[in-house]
Amino acid sequence: MPMTKRLGAYSDIKAAFTTALEHSGGTLTFPSSGAARNWRQRAYYYRQLLGSANPEFDSLHLRHVGCMVEITMTQLDATFTTPKGEEVVVEVKATPAQPDEPDVLEDSLLADAMSLVRTNK
Repeated sequence: MPMTKRLGAYSDIKAAFTTALEHSGGTLTFPSSGAARNWRQRAYYYRQLLGSANPEFDSLHLRHVGCMVEITMTQLDATFTTPKGEEVVVEVKATPAQPDEPDVLEDSLLADAMSLVRTNK
């Protein structure tokens, strides 16, 4: 059965991603390995549906381990050296999602729906 394309069906994933960004990662524990695998698959699909709407979620790495999904921040494990031979620290930072920020995709769909309702009165 294919997964739904309705963003509202993934509110659990959005909440977990937002929490992971706020705390620089974490672990979700599920009742079974199958439930953890299913959640991770839905999470990847949700990120694909968002496209470029929430780029901060792209910095999250999801790893399925038994009945858990570990969420870690993408890190650069390398040394950057300038042409002059100076070593520079490269910081990879994700911008946490702002809780008061409206979901752009959902808001545009809501506006379209409201305009249809207004015209049909």
